Amino acid sequence: MLGAFQFVAPLRRGRHGRASWHKIAGRILAPTGLLAALSGLWMAVFYDLPPLDGPLLLALRLVFGSAMVAFIVLGFIAVRRRNYVRHSEWMSRAYAIGIAQGTIVVVTLPWIALVGPVTELSRALLIGASWLLSLAVAEYFIHRRAQATAGKPRAAVQPA
Repeated sequence: MLGAFQFVAPLRRGRHGRASWHKIAGRILAPTGLLAALSGLWMAVFYDLPPLDGPLLLALRLVFGSAMVAFIVLGFIAVRRRNYVRHSEWMSRAYAIGIAQGTIVVVTLPWIALVGPVTELSRALLIGASWLLSLAVAEYFIHRRAQATAGKPRAAVQPA
């Protein structure tokens, strides 16, 4: 829930020489996002597979968990370079992967209602589709922000 507020523009601005809420929360969220992704990778590799999980879902978990780690690291590197646009893009992608559990419910419930119980393959495909859907929505908003700022001066794109 805390991560969603990172996208609220007024919270990204600090006042009177003080750190912004965005910056303070980011110092909590980036490490916890890494912890979530790395623990998910650890569990995927070292825990026994639950029922209906197979090698395809394991591979998807490794791909998307690794991508989440990479996106957070790239976002951190971008903010250290004061490239706030790239920082926002990478962190948006990482957040999309992190919140895909909610998307999984939205994608899986209609399947169960219309088709019936999931199989190992359909479960892996539905979960993979959920990650892709979350990333597609993030990419849509990233593209939309880029279009909105296309003609604006650079100072408006990279707030202090």
